[in-house]
Amino acid sequence: MRCLSLITFLLSLTINVFAQSQHGKYFDIDCSFCHNSESWKVDPENVTFDHSTTGFDLAGQHVVIDCRSCHNTLIFSEANKDCISCHKDIHAGTTGGDCSSCHNSDSWQVKNIINIHQVSRFPLAGNHKVADCQQCHTGYTELIFEPLGINCIDCHSKDYFTATNPNHVSAGFSTNCNDCHNVNAIAWNSISVNHDFFPLVGGHNISNCFSCHNQSGNFSGLSTDCSACHLEDFNVTRNPNHTAAGFPITCNDCHTTTDWVPAQFDHDGMFFPIYSGEHNNKWNTCTDCHTVQNNFSIFSCIDCHEHNREDMDNKHDEVNGYIYESTACLSCHPDGSQSGAFNHNNTGFILDGAHTFAECSQCHQSGYAGISALCYDCHNSEFSSALNPDHNALSLPAECSTCHSTAPGWSPASFPIHDQFFILTGRHLEIASDCSSCHNGNYINTQNQCYDCHQTAYNSSQNPDHASTGISTECSDCHTTTAWIPSSFSHNTTGFPLTGQHANLLCTSCHEGTTSGLSNECYSCHQDQYNSAPEHAAQNYPTNCELCHNSTAWNQVSFDHQLTGFPLSGAHTSVDCSNCHESGYSGTSTECLSCHQENYQQSTNPNHVSLSLPTDCESCHTTEPGWEPALFPDHNSYYFLTGAHSAIASNCSGCHNGDYSNTPNTCIGCHEDDYNAANDPPHVQFSFSTNCLDCHSMNGWNNANFNHSFYPISSDHNNVDCGQCHSQANYQPDCMSCHLEDFLNEHNLGDPTNCWDCHNTFDWDDDAPLDPGRERGVRML
Repeated sequence: MRCLSLITFLLSLTINVFAQSQHGKYFDIDCSFCHNSESWKVDPENVTFDHSTTGFDLAGQHVVIDCRSCHNTLIFSEANKDCISCHKDIHAGTTGGDCSSCHNSDSWQVKNIINIHQVSRFPLAGNHKVADCQQCHTGYTELIFEPLGINCIDCHSKDYFTATNPNHVSAGFSTNCNDCHNVNAIAWNSISVNHDFFPLVGGHNISNCFSCHNQSGNFSGLSTDCSACHLEDFNVTRNPNHTAAGFPITCNDCHTTTDWVPAQFDHDGMFFPIYSGEHNNKWNTCTDCHTVQNNFSIFSCIDCHEHNREDMDNKHDEVNGYIYESTACLSCHPDGSQSGAFNHNNTGFILDGAHTFAECSQCHQSGYAGISALCYDCHNSEFSSALNPDHNALSLPAECSTCHSTAPGWSPASFPIHDQFFILTGRHLEIASDCSSCHNGNYINTQNQCYDCHQTAYNSSQNPDHASTGISTECSDCHTTTAWIPSSFSHNTTGFPLTGQHANLLCTSCHEGTTSGLSNECYSCHQDQYNSAPEHAAQNYPTNCELCHNSTAWNQVSFDHQLTGFPLSGAHTSVDCSNCHESGYSGTSTECLSCHQENYQQSTNPNHVSLSLPTDCESCHTTEPGWEPALFPDHNSYYFLTGAHSAIASNCSGCHNGDYSNTPNTCIGCHEDDYNAANDPPHVQFSFSTNCLDCHSMNGWNNANFNHSFYPISSDHNNVDCGQCHSQANYQPDCMSCHLEDFLNEHNLGDPTNCWDCHNTFDWDDDAPLDPGRERGVRML
């Protein structure tokens, strides 16, 4: 036994030693990696523990530092792997908490700042690569690298606002420096300006900005059209004379940005075929056709070839509008061909209406080429001088064909954009073509409000009389453009439906000169009827007439008390109104106590005042006569109803017998008859306690819990039925019924049989001590 105890002790000691590891319960490695058998002291030179197994490889300066520099306790797992947990953040959080993003374990010195910056949100380019850090980072000397804005203007706003050549502010330059300057450049000068919005190529590749931009320093608003800069060059041209020839000022039609010469002039495509068709090889120099020197806008057909007036007149004898002039020739023979007689309809401008009677020269005053097909280009004077209506004032479309045809006199005219000024619907749409119905020939001062045209209809209306009633002059409130009748007005939308007698009244009965501001309360119109009605004023009847009356007739009284918020039920249904409404019919309280306070104070069964019962009568009573039946939901505040009592909670008379003032609250007070009549066991005979709860619960008399503590019984007697020891006739114990043989073995005949005075049920050999006051042979309860 001693050997086994020693082994157990040693095992227990070993387990305790490991359970109490100084390095924490999660540090599970062989102690010999750091310690030896001679001492727990750690010799750093002989430590074989591989620190990389912890997820933190020792490199650089970490190799030579003492372990305790990072591990403040012997529980190594408590050391945090983040640099910031050991090293003070001298950057005050401005660079984040990951030191390794810039530093390594060899040294705090950062040797690749440029590379580090390139992976940031602002890669360094151009002059930024050679800039001093503190030029941007004002906290550089304190090693504070707060986040900066990455837009150029964030750092260069001073450069922007102080720039004078050009003045960026007055020129309205963008604050996005990249629009003009190259981030890869090392200077702000004009060489680095990004001019992609107007490529500087060819002849435009010039170094002097002011060749195009004036000296005022305003570089905005320049046109990209060639003529904006080269109009003067255009005007002085002589070979050919561009102005005289009527050349377009779109220089890029013929020239490139490389040089003015050679020019690419498409005479055949733009004007007249001289290198193709019938005129190919029919001329030698430009002056063969352009007879006026340096004026290429003038050309001659009749001075060339076999053309002569007599022959031309004969050939064009039946041609409408024919005249013997060069511009007319071109007009009919635009490609110089004799075939294909001129048909004005093929030009895209059909001659119809008044145009069929016009002389060609009326439209072709300046020749036959380049004539506009837009009406306005010929009729702008008529448009500008039109006064009925004033076309300019109304901003009508300049395209005449929108409204007019080519018929003489500009009539008839349509107005398809009428809806932009006044939408035509319903009957208005039917008379859309009869403009005079509304305008009467005057298109200047026509109003667009219904009342402006229909004032007569408004004033003459009789059903209802709009003027005397004060109905709104905004006709569209009730009527549509389809017809005056039926009207869309519904009085129900006003919050006052017209029913009963109201349906037959004239509007003027209520509305006298106005339809606004009227009350929808009956009393506002029927105050006289209220005042003259019997008892209404005297009894202070409510003025909301609809509680009793309807709109059909005053004598059809149908007051429904259920709608007042105090429904009548029980005894209230047979009570005269004046019993409650002694002071009138308004402001009457709906609280029971307001009428029944006297009943509450005079109650004696029970006395409500002395018991401080609630004054909200409805918590116990209904409205039935005699205050009965009544409930008492607050019963538990006076006597807790549980068990069998809760089952008879609604049978108040079962306990109170009509007397609610003197009801006892002890068990014996109600159950004395049950106590006296009890036979099993006879409670009176054995003087049982009258506190029924000592043995019984409120769930029922049966399954009583009798405390046998005056004579403790052993466990082998717990399941013995009471009747085995006690008879109903005599509740003294009868031990002999079970222990006669024991008695005969231990006693002589004639010895007392009151075993309990000497023995107990736990051990027959031990005498049971007599309780004070208990005599042998007599059991005291």
